[in-house]
Amino acid sequence: MKDLYRCLDQYPPQLLEAIAAAWDRVAESVAPEHAPVARPDADSREAIERLVATMLSPALLAAMVQSLSPSARDVLGQLLEEGGALPGHRLSVRYGAIRRLGPARLIREQPWNQPDNVLEELYYRGLIYRAYGSLGNFYGEVVLIAEQMQAPLAALGLALGIEWTPAEEPALVQRDGDALIEDVVAVLARIRRNQPRLPDEEDDDAPDNGQSEGIPALLRSLDMGARLIGEASPERLSLLVRILWRLRLIQEDRRVLRPTVKAREWLHLPDIRRRRALLLAWRDDPTWNELSFLPALRQATLAGEAIAQPGHPVNARRVLLELLARHPVGRWISLDGLVQMIKARRPDYLRPDGDYDSWGMVDAETGESLHGFAAWDRIEGQLAVLIISGPLRWLGMVEVGLDEAQGDPVAFRLTPRGAAMLAALRPGKSGASAEPPADEADV
Repeated sequence: MKDLYRCLDQYPPQLLEAIAAAWDRVAESVAPEHAPVARPDADSREAIERLVATMLSPALLAAMVQSLSPSARDVLGQLLEEGGALPGHRLSVRYGAIRRLGPARLIREQPWNQPDNVLEELYYRGLIYRAYGSLGNFYGEVVLIAEQMQAPLAALGLALGIEWTPAEEPALVQRDGDALIEDVVAVLARIRRNQPRLPDEEDDDAPDNGQSEGIPALLRSLDMGARLIGEASPERLSLLVRILWRLRLIQEDRRVLRPTVKAREWLHLPDIRRRRALLLAWRDDPTWNELSFLPALRQATLAGEAIAQPGHPVNARRVLLELLARHPVGRWISLDGLVQMIKARRPDYLRPDGDYDSWGMVDAETGESLHGFAAWDRIEGQLAVLIISGPLRWLGMVEVGLDEAQGDPVAFRLTPRGAAMLAALRPGKSGASAEPPADEADV
């Protein structure tokens, strides 16, 4: 995290003077006897030291925060909750960007007198800074709070908790429990008994695909029928196949399928470890992409070839699980409210680089090209609902409430079992920082 002295030392004199003037105005309202902050035309080291002392004064900092707009205080709270720094695009899509102005333009326009947006309001008071650096798998412009100011700001109670929009308890509830585990066991038993042969017309890589059109080739050849406890939708069957291959529970030998030695080991694991293995197999699968299951969307084509989707399904799942780990167990939450919370707090959960234009998605009915942040609700918003109401329900992590009239998912709640699994995966928990690959986890 950047040091406050270093942040200020990199600023041109015009910007330092504007920040000093802003703090002087606050000081005059709190303590008229306060000596003005030294201006940059004095010794620059002394000027910065006096400015830092002023900014770290508890009374003056509290008065400065009180003078901010509510949205500005929200931004500070969001930064504090995320450790003091966020990718710049995550804030700019909602609040606007901090303009890049050279010394001459700073003097001419004096943007601190009329900030363009909330971020500039904070920037020209020295409460946030921007720099280039890495945050997780993101590298680029970062908006941050200097290290020395984080604890004093947190002491003012600015850190924001997630606001969950409650929902009434629905009359129709989908609960899957351990249905997916039971179906994995049923498929393994069927394979062991029949040792089915894959259809010759299937491509060699079909078993490892798990996301071909319709019911995957593996389950077509098995003809499971009523042996499956859970729903037999193509999406769920596709996930089941992916889990079998990701956990290496089945193998192909000259197009004949057999259970592996790991399958026997997995069957003898305690239920909690089997559930965890299934969750990690889904969470960390880079090739199974829920986006392809949204019926209202399809990939755009160019010269007959599908344009690649630049989204990051693994990142999307991890971010959603991190957010759900803060969900109050047992409470019904509106799915619409969840989508709006994600849009405000983690709009880049699918596109961590913040690039909302490099997409090959179109509306399946009208053929309309979908790009830019304006299409977020139709892509990221619908994807979040699908992940909650589909994979996370199938994995027994959540229960889903349905609208009585249309049967559409409208609410969800985290199950006690799901909450326990998410808590075990939080950073800092024993073993969580050194998880094995999903295809080897707990097997």
